[in-house]
This record gives sequence, C-alpha cells and structure tokens, in this order.
Amino acid sequence: MFLIISDTHFGTGPDENLRRKRFSDILRKKSSEVDKIILLGDIFDFWVEYHYLIRRDYFDILCLLKEIAQEKRVYFVSGNHDFFRLKFFEEIGIKVNKYGFSLEINKYKIFFSHGDTLYLSGKLTRFILDNPLSNFLFRLVHPELGIFLAKSFSKLSRLRTGKMEPPDDMPGYISKQLKKYDVVITGHLHYPMIKLYQNKIYANPGEWIADFTYLILDNDYIALYQYPDVLIKKVEYCKINP
Repeated sequence: MFLIISDTHFGTGPDENLRRKRFSDILRKKSSEVDKIILLGDIFDFWVEYHYLIRRDYFDILCLLKEIAQEKRVYFVSGNHDFFRLKFFEEIGIKVNKYGFSLEINKYKIFFSHGDTLYLSGKLTRFILDNPLSNFLFRLVHPELGIFLAKSFSKLSRLRTGKMEPPDDMPGYISKQLKKYDVVITGHLHYPMIKLYQNKIYANPGEWIADFTYLILDNDYIALYQYPDVLIKKVEYCKINP
C-alpha cells in the first residue's frame, strides 16, 4: 500500500504551522499502515541546495522525512520547484527520481510523475534551470540573495499557474501517457481527482495548502482522501481493462 502526497509547498501559504502539523500527523499515522510513501514534488515552495547550508524554515520537515525514511521506503519525485540535485534527500535515506518512475501492481502498469515534464514548456524550464551549470552558478550567489531570488521565482510560478480547474477532457500530455500505462498519477495541477478515461485511470493527490488531500494506492484500488481520513472517491482496478 502506498501513501501519495504532492504540492505541499512548505515555505509559503496560509497557516504554515497548521499545514506542517497536519502533514506530520498524516505521515506518522499512515506510516504504520502503508508500505511506501511517494512525495510527488513541490514539497517545499522552492528547494535550494547548498553544500553546507540547510534552510532553517525547512529543518523540521527535513527531520520528519528523515525519521519516516528510517522506517518506510520514501520516494521523492522532483517537481517544478525542486530543480536542484536533491542530494541531501538521498543522504537522509529518500529515493529520488527527477522525472518519474513506473511500477507494476497485479499486472497493471502505473506511472508516477510530478507532471511538469510531460509537456513542452515544463521540459524547457527544467532544461534551463535543472542542469549542473545553473546549479553551480546559483551556489556562487550569497544564500540570502539566492533564497530571495528563489522565493521570487516561486511566487511568479504560482501566480502564473495557480490552482487549475479540473479539465473537461483529459489533457493531451496525460492521455498520451495513458496509452502506455493503466494508471497515471501526477501532481502539479493542485486539483484532487480520480478520473476514468477510456478504461484507464488518471489520479492527482491535489495539494496541501487548502484541500489537504492525498491518495492511497493498494493492490486492487486507488482512493482519494481528505485530511484526516475522509474518503472522497475510490476506484477499483477491476473497472479498467487488464
């Protein structure tokens, strides 16, 4: 069984202490029930990784993730606010994947991605910012200025995208993945949903800013919940073609 959370964007948003407490609550509670935890990107509003510096305002969340990673397998799929190497996450025991990964459950192929690298503009943004040269140049900037620039960039990104309305039809970049997989799970849209599409399933855990939603993926179903444990929707794999 998997717990899937995305787009918590710690470091910005209303009631930061409440959001962190609820995140801690759900990870501690569900870690005793699930086998693996998948963080589908943008856990922090902007991740800046220096060689010898850890941001003070992220410290409690990092300690929590390290504690959970010692007990359960934790996967981190980087998002459009997670451009840097994420080496620190690997050092505290978290499995990092920059562009997504797939697995098979009961012969069903399931694909996990933050979602931004599935379309052209997202790929271009990653190409520009997520490369060794950009990382090196950014580290030359004093951390106070660097973090200020990172916060400014992050704010512009959130104002540009915001919380997207649920699509009437499946976005092309998602339907393309559904030709290859039985279940596709992404974050990025900030909208919680489970949708059947041509006998396939698309799911999004939503965000942890206002909705506090998450997904549970088991051997024979996928379910959308809202904190603390309110079931919103559940779909069994038997409803899609094997």
